[in-house]
Amino acid sequence: MSSQLKSLGINPDDLKSATDQFVLYAHADGVVGEILAPLHSNVNAQTPLMTLVDQRDYYAVAYLAVDDAMQVSKEAKGWLKVANKVYPSHFVHLLPSIDEETQRAKVLFQIEKSPSSLLLGSFAEMDISLAPYQNAVMVKKSALTLFQGDWVVFVETKHEEDEHDDDEANEHDGHDHDAHKEDEHDGHDHDTHKEDDHDAHEKEDNDEGEHEDHDEDEEVPYMPKVVNIIAYTGEYVAVEGIEADEEYVSEGVYFVKSMMLKSSLGEHGH
Repeated sequence: MSSQLKSLGINPDDLKSATDQFVLYAHADGVVGEILAPLHSNVNAQTPLMTLVDQRDYYAVAYLAVDDAMQVSKEAKGWLKVANKVYPSHFVHLLPSIDEETQRAKVLFQIEKSPSSLLLGSFAEMDISLAPYQNAVMVKKSALTLFQGDWVVFVETKHEEDEHDDDEANEHDGHDHDAHKEDEHDGHDHDTHKEDDHDAHEKEDNDEGEHEDHDEDEEVPYMPKVVNIIAYTGEYVAVEGIEADEEYVSEGVYFVKSMMLKSSLGEHGH
C-alpha cells in the first residue's frame, strides 16, 4: 500500500486521517480530451478516468475506395485542407478494416507541422498522390485564372524590339570601327564628320520611334498562356503548356487580368 501511495505522489507519513482528495499525475503530457469516470463514482485500478490528447502530433484518416486504397504506397503524400489552409501529410499505413457505414478503406496519414488548434473528429478534404507517378510542371494555384473561357497562366511578354536593339548595337559598333579607319586617312575627315552627324541624327529619330513603340508595348507586359490542368496537389497544380524554367505571375493575377481586359476594350474602341 505504501509503495502504491508513493507512486501516486502521496507521502504515507503525512496521512493522519482519511482523505478524499489527492493529485493524480498522468503518465504523459497532453490535454484532457474526454472525462470518462463520472464525478463521485467508485473506480478501481483498471477503470479509465479520462483521455489525453497529445497536441504535438495529429493524424488524419482518409476514406478511399478499395481500388484506390490498394494503390497507396509508402511514397504517397497528402494535403489536408482545413479552414482555408493546407497541411502536408505523409502516409503511415493502411488500416486493416473497412468502415462499416461507408464501405471504404481507411488510410492513416500523419500531419506534418500541424498547429495545436485542430479539432478532433472533424471532417475535411484531402488531396492524395496515387501511382502511377509522372514528372510534370508545377505552378501555384493562385497563378491559374479563367481568361476568355480557358485556364491560363500569365507569363512575361517577349518583345521583338529587344533582339532588334541588340542587332542595332552590333551595327553601331561596326560603324564606329569603319569611321575610325576613315579618320586615319587625311582629306576624308570633313566628310566623315558629316556622315557621322547624319547617321547620329537618323539613329536618334529611330530611337525615339522605338522608344514610343516600346512604351506602347509595355502597357501590357504580360500575355496569357493556355494550360491544361493535370492534377491538384495542395497549393500547387500540375499543368501542361508551360516550360519548366518559364517565369509566371503567381500573385496579383486579378490585376494583370483586369489590365489585359482594359487594354482589349481600348483596342476595340479605336
